[in-house]
Amino acid sequence: MCTRVGIMASGRLRCLGSVQHLKGRFGVSYQVEIRCAASEMVEHCIHACLHEIARGSVLEERHGSYFLLHVPPSIELALLFQNLETRKAELSIWDYSVSQCSIEQIFIRFAKEQEVGMSS
Repeated sequence: MCTRVGIMASGRLRCLGSVQHLKGRFGVSYQVEIRCAASEMVEHCIHACLHEIARGSVLEERHGSYFLLHVPPSIELALLFQNLETRKAELSIWDYSVSQCSIEQIFIRFAKEQEVGMSS
């Protein structure tokens, strides 16, 4: 286990710090995972989330009654939680979780930037 993480790209140290520091500085979104109780409500729930509850979000995955959204950091988390709780019964939301992006996603972002830099 370590307390500091470094990410190298193209032979250069691109960032160094604690996992939380890197997530806060380089994380570009929150993740919201939602599971609906009724599978026939998933489309309605996705539409409500993308256009009313968390505008500007992007649907990343959908599997049965589960879906994953990437929510921009500009959305106020307290308001997001309030909107989800208020509409939980109406949208048949079984459960949900809100989290920061993972350290792996930050690493992948640096790797993609390296690929783009090498191809130009």
